[in-house]
Amino acid sequence: MLSLEPRTVALWAALLTVTVTAVGQICLKHGVNLVQFYRVAQPAERAPWESVWALGTNPFVLGGIGLYGASTLLWIFVLSRLPLSQAYPFVGLSIVITSVFGALLLGERLSPGQVLGIVMVSAGVLLVVKA
Repeated sequence: MLSLEPRTVALWAALLTVTVTAVGQICLKHGVNLVQFYRVAQPAERAPWESVWALGTNPFVLGGIGLYGASTLLWIFVLSRLPLSQAYPFVGLSIVITSVFGALLLGERLSPGQVLGIVMVSAGVLLVVKA
């Protein structure tokens, strides 16, 4: 049976946390895009509460909120096992993962500056984890 040391488990949990957070962001963005589509498709006399209702009942928005809840629980696990100075830099990876998922899943474009920033953030997190 494979036995991992506690720090390794905590580091993998931190990576899982930011991945779940990124997927939650993608769900929220997709849900909002769908609601905006309906608002544009039916612009006449739509009451503000209808937009709130459309967001609140959208399965992607609800899924994104649920994923945020799950990531919060995972993050509490991580914080209970790693020093904050090692755990918190993983939050920077959420920028990386969310940007890449946005490009791959939502067709968003990444500028050269964004790609450079993604590389730099990734390198910074790696340096902190290896320290």
